[in-house]
Parts: sequence; structure tokens; C-alpha cells
Amino acid sequence: MGPENLLEPRSPPRKKPCGSESQLPPVIVKLTDDKPSFKNMHIAERKRIQAEIIEIAGEPKDSSILMGGDLAIHTHDKDQQAILLELKSLQGRPVLCSLPNSSFAYRTGVIFGVPIKDSTEEI
Repeated sequence: MGPENLLEPRSPPRKKPCGSESQLPPVIVKLTDDKPSFKNMHIAERKRIQAEIIEIAGEPKDSSILMGGDLAIHTHDKDQQAILLELKSLQGRPVLCSLPNSSFAYRTGVIFGVPIKDSTEEI
């Protein structure tokens, strides 16, 4: 490896998987009654809801409680995501399941490694 390699353009390191390994957006579960949210409910009730989710859809990849009190569930695949999106109640409490709005947004980014001598029309 000599100094001539320092002048070759390099791509930045990958931060996210690409292709078939791409990450699915989480399913957002919102409780729609006036009782405590996931953030404020008792741990015993939260564990019962967790057990019901696992029974219905299988073990998710990960989950977290969002600042607003909703539950974000990261799924392993689209089938598990579809099952969760169809949920209407958990432990007798009505829920609304959806994907985050950001998953539908047009993504912009920076393209690295484009030769400088190419014009916009050529790109």
C-alpha cells in the first residue's frame, strides 16, 4: 500500500445493512383508551401484554417504550410485522397499530464516489 492509494476515492463505512438485510420500520402500538399508557402502567400489566404479543406474533427482535408512551416493536420479518399491524386489542384494551410516518417519507442522502469531472446531466 503506497501513497498512490491515498488519492483514490473511498466510500464511507456502512452504517446500515443493505439489500435483503434492510431493517424494517418498527410497528407502533398505541393504547386508545383513557387508562395508563405503556410508560405509566404497572409492570405486571406490561408483562401480560408482552406475553400476549409473543403468543400472537412470536418473539420480536426488540421493543422500546417511546417518549409519548407508545410501544415500538422491531420485527424479524414482514410476516411478523403484518400480524402485529392487524392487532385490535391487547389484554382487553383497544390498540391502534401502525408504521411510523417516517417509513413512508422520501429518503434523501449523499452519494459518494461520483467522479467530479461528470456533469449533472451525465450523472
